[in-house]
Amino acid sequence: KKCNNQEQVASSWSKLATIYTESNKPIEAAEALNNSVIALVTLNDSTLLSAGYNDLADSYLKSKDYLKALDYYSRAITIRKAQKDSSNWALSVYALAGAYQNKTEYAKAIQAYDEALKIQRKLKDKLNAAYSLSNLGLLAQMADNDYKKANIYLSEAIKLATELKDDYLLGYCYLRMKGLTRAQGNFKLSEDYINKTLVLYKKEKRPKDVAYVLAEMGNDASYVYGDNVKALQLIDQAQVISDTLTDIQLKAYLLGVRS
Repeated sequence: KKCNNQEQVASSWSKLATIYTESNKPIEAAEALNNSVIALVTLNDSTLLSAGYNDLADSYLKSKDYLKALDYYSRAITIRKAQKDSSNWALSVYALAGAYQNKTEYAKAIQAYDEALKIQRKLKDKLNAAYSLSNLGLLAQMADNDYKKANIYLSEAIKLATELKDDYLLGYCYLRMKGLTRAQGNFKLSEDYINKTLVLYKKEKRPKDVAYVLAEMGNDASYVYGDNVKALQLIDQAQVISDTLTDIQLKAYLLGVRS
């Protein structure tokens, strides 16, 4: 600060925000990122500023401050669109869609995912297009009860994930398809999809995701099949994984499922 080196000031605040995030301190992380953005505004570097806005929006979204998150995503989008930075522009629009989805403003989420998908297709970005399609499929099911449209979106997402040979992405898509087939009453196919997801997440060595899938399988065992013994066995498996991690949200979620 004494040297008036705003770029280094912004960088230091950003690194401090990372430490707060990793220490599960979202409010302090947001404050640090806000200070980083203030330094970047002084520096007047639009490229760095758009990244700062996006990071700050991510932080506010984690603490569920939706109004601020939406505001800063919009600021990042304005800069990236003006710079014709299509790749990062699409990422910010996708993040904006996710914020609307978390806020349960599904119509706005669908509109934003559609916009992101158009950019991703122009860029031939199959990876991120698959994520957009997967979420559009989920929203077609949840918001509109349009199972046919949801199946079209999810089938295309699965096709892209298969072409990319991305096992995590494929598992993510299968999990969405699991929800769709269950909603349609096809429990056998639904179970096949979630079992495929579990195998892929284990292969990818993603313990947190494996724990969430096991917990969801536990829910299904209880609510679909009425087998609470099997449900608790699955939750116990998830708990063993959770005990090796430091993820507070996962621990809370498992307690809720167990109760």
